[in-house]
Amino acid sequence: MRTLNAALVLASIAVAPIVCAAEVGDAQRGHAFAKKVCAKCHAVEAGDVFSPTMIAPTFSAVAVTPGMNERALLVWFRSLGPRDDA
Repeated sequence: MRTLNAALVLASIAVAPIVCAAEVGDAQRGHAFAKKVCAKCHAVEAGDVFSPTMIAPTFSAVAVTPGMNERALLVWFRSLGPRDDA
């Protein structure tokens, strides 16, 4: 019984990173998309202090927002107002 429990614990530890891992995308394609679509309103480059549209947060500001994670970022993307790419 102890051997079975140990095996189950080890299996769950081995699988946990796979289940919790975020999907990896293509950073260069994402950056190109952001420059094409998002940079009209948002500062998308690291180190940019101001966005072209003053009420639009910089990508850096969004990234350091407390609680910002993959799911929150997805909600933020989907809650944006009308866009030219829609």
